[in-house]
Amino acid sequence: TGMLNLETIGAKIIEVHLRFSDQFPDLYGGRPWVEAVIRLYQEGVWRYDDNGRRTGYSVVLFGAHGVRFTHPPKELIGEIKAMPEVTSVQITFHEEWPPSWHSMPPGGFRLAIVNTWDLDTGMRARERLALNFWSTQQLYKPRRLSRSADKASEATP
Repeated sequence: TGMLNLETIGAKIIEVHLRFSDQFPDLYGGRPWVEAVIRLYQEGVWRYDDNGRRTGYSVVLFGAHGVRFTHPPKELIGEIKAMPEVTSVQITFHEEWPPSWHSMPPGGFRLAIVNTWDLDTGMRARERLALNFWSTQQLYKPRRLSRSADKASEATP
């Protein structure tokens, strides 16, 4: 009757969400798959020819928390999208927002996702993006603690 997002490591389920991830539709089958999802919600019927299924890869680039990143140039995104086997490049943050406004995992600030049919291609694409991000990053000043919090931290052994 609807979509379910199962996150796994190996064969073990680690998270379950009653929604699907917008990260993968191009790997699932593109427009025909999206139309099948819409039909599922409208009519309660799943009709999708899954015979052409392929293994795809979603290669994610993370950066450090507390850094204000800017989006890569459109030309670079276009070059990466044009790489054989790359199906999409997704920049996953708003550069005009403070980093703290983004919902991110504790392990890193998600900068981009490269979806591809070939893992080696995805890794090369991610490396090109990483070099761009890391050469242009700007540190921002962290929020200052209040004076009472400063005094409490000084008093703590």
